[in-house]
Amino acid sequence: MDCKNDTVEVASGDGNDALEAISKNIDPDLIKQLDDLGIKPSDYDNFRITGRESAEKVAKAVENAKYTRAIMQEMPGFMDDMASVLDNVGMSIDRFNELMALPADLLSDADRAAMKAIRDAIPMSTEETIMQKVIPQGDIANYISGSIRELEVILLKHRM
Repeated sequence: MDCKNDTVEVASGDGNDALEAISKNIDPDLIKQLDDLGIKPSDYDNFRITGRESAEKVAKAVENAKYTRAIMQEMPGFMDDMASVLDNVGMSIDRFNELMALPADLLSDADRAAMKAIRDAIPMSTEETIMQKVIPQGDIANYISGSIRELEVILLKHRM
């Protein structure tokens, strides 16, 4: 088996990253497994992948995640309904983004009413609601390695 050629096939890019991965004792099957999980050899430093053992740990952690990227992409979210919500209030996404950045006291009465209608179109969260926490790329390795054991979550509830 020609590992160098097999690795170049499984990794994206020109193969230089894959060759570097092999130099770290990461075999082509593991490189492909990581690639299938969305982790390219150029991302290895961000995940603190320095060799076969750390690559296996990362692959296992990502595979065992309850909500993978593929599953999350299949789940409906607010942005899926955003176009129809904006159509209902006669607003473009660009206008919405402009207004969203402004303090409420700077909005006209009409814009404030439209923004309230948009906010009211978002269903209240329930016990079944899945919320996604975005982790900075530089912190991912800390979660996978176990040096950070819990996600710090702050939930804010709007009171009328």
